[in-house]
Amino acid sequence: QLVTAEIIMASESGCPIEFHRIDVEKCDNVFDKDCQGNKYIPFLRADYDRETGHSPNNPREQINKVTSWIDGSFVYSSSEAWANAMRSYVNGSLLIEPIRGFPIRNTMRAPLFNHAVSSAMRTMLTPERLF
Repeated sequence: QLVTAEIIMASESGCPIEFHRIDVEKCDNVFDKDCQGNKYIPFLRADYDRETGHSPNNPREQINKVTSWIDGSFVYSSSEAWANAMRSYVNGSLLIEPIRGFPIRNTMRAPLFNHAVSSAMRTMLTPERLF
């Protein structure tokens, strides 16, 4: 999983955000234990190349937002804002926590993968609109 996270990042949502849902079977032993029959799993469609996805001969292609290098970006990020915040600007070194030499914590709240959940998540789009 670490190698995959290093070379592929197609998980960020597109713009406009596309909310969808996967309906859960009534009385599912994990997602609908109380047998209400109205449960679903929400998900966002990944960002994609706007020049794709218009026909069967031109399928939608997700955008990979990282390099294919296995370079530790799962720890240090591929975000320029976060990388700059972590640089010490001394001898090419990064900042570290004073205890045990770990990478610094995100106390400056640089944008990473922790995007806020939109309030629009409550009003999910139905899959029928795609057909």
